[in-house]
Amino acid sequence: MSFFALSVELHFDSVIMKTMKNKYALAIIGIFLFWLSGCARVTETTKEVAKVIWGSSTKALEEVRPEALKKVYQCPWGECFEKVLSIAEKEKMKVFIADRKNERIVLMGIPKSIETTEVGVFFTSLESDKTTVEITSLSPEAKESAANIIFLHLSRDFKEIP
Repeated sequence: MSFFALSVELHFDSVIMKTMKNKYALAIIGIFLFWLSGCARVTETTKEVAKVIWGSSTKALEEVRPEALKKVYQCPWGECFEKVLSIAEKEKMKVFIADRKNERIVLMGIPKSIETTEVGVFFTSLESDKTTVEITSLSPEAKESAANIIFLHLSRDFKEIP
C-alpha cells in the first residue's frame, strides 16, 4: 500500500470517527431534551426556559404585576388592546410582544428609560364593555412613564370607571 493510499484511508477513518462523535453528541442532547421535557410532553418550566433563552419571557413582569398601576375603562378588552398598540406606535415605543391570546403587550423604548427596559400592559375583561388595564415594569420610572402616556390617551377615547 502506498503512502498516499494509507493517508487517504487514515483521513477517511478520522472523518468517520468525527461523524460518529457528532451523532453521539446529538443523541445525548436529544435524550437530555426528551428527559427535560417530561418524556411525552413539554412542561411549563421547559417552555419558560426556552422563552428566557429566546428573549420572550414575561415571567418577571407577571411577578411584579401585583404592584401594577391600574385603571378600569369602559371599553371591550379588544378595543383597549388595539388602542394601546396604536398609542405605542404614535409615541414611538416598540411593541416587543403583542399576545392577544393571553391579553398582554410588552413594550420597550419607553421615554426617559433605557431602550431595552420592558413594560407589561395586561388586560382583564370585567364585563363585555369594561376592561382593567394594568401597567407594570421592573423599573418604577419606566412603569410610571408608560402609565402616564397610555392612561392619558385611553382616557381621551374611553370613559374611566372609578
